This record gives sequence, C-alpha cells and structure tokens, in this order.
Amino acid sequence: MAGWPGWGGDECPHCGAFTHEGASLTPRLCHGCASSPPPFRARSLFPYEGAAGEAIRAIKYGRRVVPARAMAERLLLDGILGRWTALFPDDFRPVVVPVPILPFKYLRRGFNLPSLLGSALARLAGWRCNLALLERISEKGPQAGLHQRERRGNVEAAFRVARRHRNVPDDLLLIDDVFTSGATAAACANALKRGGARNIVVLTVARAVLHNS
Repeated sequence: MAGWPGWGGDECPHCGAFTHEGASLTPRLCHGCASSPPPFRARSLFPYEGAAGEAIRAIKYGRRVVPARAMAERLLLDGILGRWTALFPDDFRPVVVPVPILPFKYLRRGFNLPSLLGSALARLAGWRCNLALLERISEKGPQAGLHQRERRGNVEAAFRVARRHRNVPDDLLLIDDVFTSGATAAACANALKRGGARNIVVLTVARAVLHNS
C-alpha cells in the first residue's frame, strides 16, 4: 500500500467523488450532488486505477493475502483522524457496517473484504461493528461492466436490514472496498434509513475517478 498513489485533486464535499485534477481552495459539488445528493456522505483513499486498482482486484479475485489491518489503519489515520475530520466530530460514534455479499460469493472467495475491513477499523477506532445488520438478498448480475443506470437497477431492493434487528443505530459507518457509481452505497443507505438510521458515512479504500466531470 505504500506505493499506491493518493488522490491529489478535488473531491465533492458531499459524496467525495474524485473530480478535477489538481486541488482547488473551494471544491464544488459534483454534478450528481448538485442536482440530487445521495442519502449519505462518502470519502475514499485511493483512485481505483494503477497500482491500487490492480492490487484490490488481485485481493478480491486472485486469492491474494488480504491486508485488512493495513487498509483499516490508512482509513483511520489518513482519513478519519486526518483529512476527513469534519465528517467525524467527537460526538459521532458510529456503528460500523460492512456491505454484505451473497453466501455463494463468500463460499467462493472465502472472505468478504468489506467485513474484514470493517472489523479491523472498528477495533482500531474503538467503535462497535455489526457484521449482520445488513443483508444482501438478491443479485441480478455482477456490477462490473454496467452503465450507471444499469448499476442502479441491478442493486435496487438488493439489501435489507436483518429482521432480527429492530433498532437500527442513528449513526452508521458503511464500509466497502471500491466506490464506482454509488449505486451499491445508495441501495444500502436507503435500506438502512428505512430501518431508522439518520446519519450514514460511506468509506471505501478506492474510488473510480470522474475524469470528465
């Protein structure tokens, strides 16, 4: 991870989208948030390209060793306690919730990367982690290769709060490995808000870059 280049350009103040190359003094909302902001705030560490993109794909699909603690440390030290402190005031004590996968994917991979990241981050930060609060109940097909509208339709109604959890915490930290279009994050956040959540922050290790926004 030491060789993964960080993002040095603008970020959307709301959804954290990597937009224009080169940081400005007053970052503006991205086009999506200016017209219809998502039901969460989000931030990511690295662009999902180059060394970071190759490494994450190798971890997820190539059965490489998962550096979950190292990733969690970077999320905590560089992000939560670093440049994202405005999203994490002292009174914000979220419950950490990973984006779930279907059981057959877990059996095929042997792990769920967001769960490993969320567990490690919760231990480091001293927050609670609930690996079973959110369930994935359907999947029409892989998200990879789909356009943005197709991605939204692919995960619509794909998540729900587990039925045994009647009380959803107000403040949640949703963890995923990669943020691409935001469709998965929005589907998860909508399910959590229907369950009673009020404030949701999404953190991911990497994020697709909106080169032309």
